[in-house]
Amino acid sequence: MAVAIATDLILDVVKAAAPEVAQQAKSVLQAAAGRKAEANAASGLFERQIAGLNEAAAVDLRARLAAQAPAQSDEVPEAYREFEAMVLGSFVQSMLPSDNEEVFGKGTAGEIWKGMMAEKIGQVMAEDGGVGIAERMASRAAGKVVPADEFAENTVNRAASMVNQVQMAILGDLGRLALKDEDQA
Repeated sequence: MAVAIATDLILDVVKAAAPEVAQQAKSVLQAAAGRKAEANAASGLFERQIAGLNEAAAVDLRARLAAQAPAQSDEVPEAYREFEAMVLGSFVQSMLPSDNEEVFGKGTAGEIWKGMMAEKIGQVMAEDGGVGIAERMASRAAGKVVPADEFAENTVNRAASMVNQVQMAILGDLGRLALKDEDQA
């Protein structure tokens, strides 16, 4: 047993000078230790209850997400996704400005960059769920037919949203280029 000279000396002085104060301090410390043990037990119970709630909530959340999840790209063959990416890339390329040499460059190189950008945007859009072309083709191949009205409404909404996002990104880039040119002038 190690001896801490400063604290042991102080305790010995307190015991010798006022034994009732030492006894009172000892009882207060024992009561505090008892309350601490009760608090630790309650805290452990609380932590176990929270862990149980967290686990139940996680299971519930996983079940709700699985029920709400749209058709994943795993369910649609990759060939359909690639076809949709090609179609979307073609749509995007037709929407890109044709007379903006500052963004894409001049001549053949500019056309190649423009085509590559449109192709990549189409791939990203298709990977992010596309507009439903791949799903529609897969459902047709499987013999399931989605009602045309439902398909058309969903496709138009998703396509319009994606076109708006692409246009906003392009306008933002053009705006930054214009500001950059003004700063240099």
